[in-house]
Amino acid sequence: MILLCDIGNSVTKLAIGGLDKPEIIESIKTGDIESLKLPSEKFKAFAITSVVPHATEKLINVLKDKSEVLPYLVSHNSRLNISLEYETPETLGIDRICNSVAAVEHFHKNIPSSVNKNTAIVTADFGTATTVNVILSHSRFIGGMILPGIEMLLNTLHSNTAQLPEVKAIELITDVGKSTRQSIASGVANATLGSLLNLEATLKRKYSIEKTYWYLGGGKLGQIKEFINFDYFEIPCLTLRGLELIYRLNNTHAKNIS
Repeated sequence: MILLCDIGNSVTKLAIGGLDKPEIIESIKTGDIESLKLPSEKFKAFAITSVVPHATEKLINVLKDKSEVLPYLVSHNSRLNISLEYETPETLGIDRICNSVAAVEHFHKNIPSSVNKNTAIVTADFGTATTVNVILSHSRFIGGMILPGIEMLLNTLHSNTAQLPEVKAIELITDVGKSTRQSIASGVANATLGSLLNLEATLKRKYSIEKTYWYLGGGKLGQIKEFINFDYFEIPCLTLRGLELIYRLNNTHAKNIS
C-alpha cells in the first residue's frame, strides 16, 4: 500500500494509491495536521506533496511516532515526465509540479500523438490560491500564473474597504451586476475566468498554440464550474495522481507495490 499525502494551505488529504484513482481516506484542516490518523494496516510507502513547510515537519514527526516508513518528499529535483523550463525551479510549488505531471500523463495516454504539435496543456487548480501551469509540446513546463483564490478575492474586497459588503462564493455571477453585491460577485467571477481566457489568447499570440487542453481541479472548482464555457478535463485527485506517479518514477521498487 502506498499512502499519499497532499498538504495544502487550507486542507490536507490522505489517500491510498495503487488504484484507478487515489482513494481519499481522510481530509482535515492543515492547521490540525498533528491529529491526522494513519491507517491501522501496514503500508510500504509514504509520499508527500506540500506547500506548507512547517506542516510537513509536523507530519513527519507524526509518522516517526507511528511507523518505520520513511516518507518520500517530492521536489523540483525529482525525476519527472516533464522538463522544468522555469527560471526559479526551487520556488516552484510542489502541487504545481504534481498537477502538471498528472495532466501530461493523461494527455499522452488519451490524446492521439498526431495532434501534439502546436498544442498546450494547461492546468488550473482552484484552491486558497488559483494556480495555473503551462506545458508546451515535448512536455516542457514553461511557467504559469498564481492569482488569489475566489474566496480570497471576495474577502479582500470586504476587509480592505469601508463600504463593500461581504459576498459569498455561492452568489457568483458572470452577468452585469445590477447591485453592489452583484457587481462584486460578477467582478470576482469574471476576473478569475478572464485570466484563463486571456492566458489562452497569449498562448495563441506569442507561442503559436493552435489548441489548448485544459485540466481543471481543486477544492474550489465547484464555485466557478457552472460559468466555464470551454472544454476541459476534470480529473479527480489530480495532485494526488501526480504525487503517486512521481513516487513511482523515483523509486524502482514501487512497481512491486500495489
